[in-house]
Amino acid sequence: MAQTNVNIRIDENLKKEFDNLCQDLGLTMTTAFTVFVKTAVRRQGIPFEIAKNMPNAETISAIEESQAIKKKPSLGKSYTDVDAMMKEFTPMLNTNRTIKNRQLEALDSFLDFATNNKRIENDFKFVRDECHER
Repeated sequence: MAQTNVNIRIDENLKKEFDNLCQDLGLTMTTAFTVFVKTAVRRQGIPFEIAKNMPNAETISAIEESQAIKKKPSLGKSYTDVDAMMKEFTPMLNTNRTIKNRQLEALDSFLDFATNNKRIENDFKFVRDECHER
């Protein structure tokens, strides 16, 4: 198979970072680009999602808060009973659709961090599912 050259303009620092990553992975940049191109041709599309799914400032704040609470549980309120937690959350969820969506995002974010404790994970999955049904 005949070979050809492709020239790509890229930020110098980004190129260095990518080259370091490739070396860490045991690849050359050429091999990495070839893998990308072959996968794109085989799939007939870019082989990864291109999307702008950045969380808003409020969601970022909620994620940071949940991370801080995970590190230091005394910062947050804890529940030993899902029904008690639902009793407290339900009025807020019914108040406003926007609030509900934001709380669901926070619950989803918290769920990501609660996976180390299966009981908490299962309780929050239940809460999240209950919230989605309302």
